[in-house]
Amino acid sequence: MDPLQGPELVAVSQALLQVQEEIKRCESSIEAALLKVDAALEAREEWLRDFWREQLNHLRKKEEQLRKDKEQLRKEKELLLLERRLLLEREATSSLAPGTAKQEQIFHVIATIPRARRRKGVRGSVYKLAEVLLAMRPEDGSHCIWYDNDDLQIDLYFEFKQKAMEFETELDQWNFNNPFFQIKEAKVKPIQEVVEQRTLVRVRL
Repeated sequence: MDPLQGPELVAVSQALLQVQEEIKRCESSIEAALLKVDAALEAREEWLRDFWREQLNHLRKKEEQLRKDKEQLRKEKELLLLERRLLLEREATSSLAPGTAKQEQIFHVIATIPRARRRKGVRGSVYKLAEVLLAMRPEDGSHCIWYDNDDLQIDLYFEFKQKAMEFETELDQWNFNNPFFQIKEAKVKPIQEVVEQRTLVRVRL
C-alpha cells in the first residue's frame, strides 16, 4: 500500500487532531461529573452524620427522661406502700373487742427549732415529716407547728411510739442531714406517754 501523500495526509492528520480534542473534552466532562458526584456524596454523608447524631441525642434525652420518670414512680410507690403499712398498723392497734372501753394512750412530742424562720422551707419540711409519720394534732384547731418569733415550735401526738421516736430522731439529726438550713440542733423534750381527752386528727401539709 502506498503511503499517504499530499491532501490525503493532511486530511488524516486533521481527523486525528479532532479525535484527540474530542477525547480531551470527554475526559474533562467525565472529570467534572466525577467531582460533582464526589461533592454530592460528601454532602449526603454529612447530612446523614448530622441526622443520626441528632437522633442519637434525642434518644439519649428520652432515655434520661424515662429514667427520671421511673425513679419518681418508684419513690411514689414506696411512699404509698409506707403509708398503707402505717395505716394497717394503726387500724390493727386501734381495733378493740366489742364492748371494751377504748383508752387513748398516745405519745406526746414537744420540740423547738431555733431561728428556723431565717431559712425557707423548714416549717414545710417538718409538716411533711409529720404527715408521713402519721402525726396527730387536736381537732379543736390548737397550734401544732408554729413560729414563736424566729423559733419553730412543735407540739404533736403519735399513736405509735416507734413513729414518735423516728420523728424525734429526725429532729435530733436535722443539723447533720440537712446542712442547707444551717440551723442549730433542735431542742426535743423527752417523749411522754399521755392519755389525751381531746379528739385528735391527722396532720396534713
